Amino acid sequence: MLGMEIEKVAVLTAARLRKIGESKLENITIDGDYDDVPELDNFKLPKRYKSSKKLNSKVLIRIIDFFKTVPRINRKKCRNCNVCVESCPASAINEETKQIDYKVCIECLCCHELCMYKAVELKKKNFFAGLIADLSLRRYS
Repeated sequence: MLGMEIEKVAVLTAARLRKIGESKLENITIDGDYDDVPELDNFKLPKRYKSSKKLNSKVLIRIIDFFKTVPRINRKKCRNCNVCVESCPASAINEETKQIDYKVCIECLCCHELCMYKAVELKKKNFFAGLIADLSLRRYS
């Protein structure tokens, strides 16, 4: 709709490299009451997208991975209601131990959203990223 190529949007290129979602237009069904994809008239792209230099999506992937947040179940707060287990579309949470298999987890964070007891906490995977996040939160609060 904006007339942009996927390769010029770093987050979409990063998603394609990680095989997240679908990036081939021929595999995407567009629904609506029109024959062709509508183009937005008079839409102005931010200046950074007008640059002719190629964006480095591999750097973006490294930054995303550095600040990655994962769910962790705090067993002290957990009431064994199993809402987290039942809400997990990837079945990544063990019902007995409440351990999350991060190789299976798709990072949708449904477990975190639906836990009534706030037992599913979000933790930075990288210790230093957690420090940076904490420092920046203190600075702006």
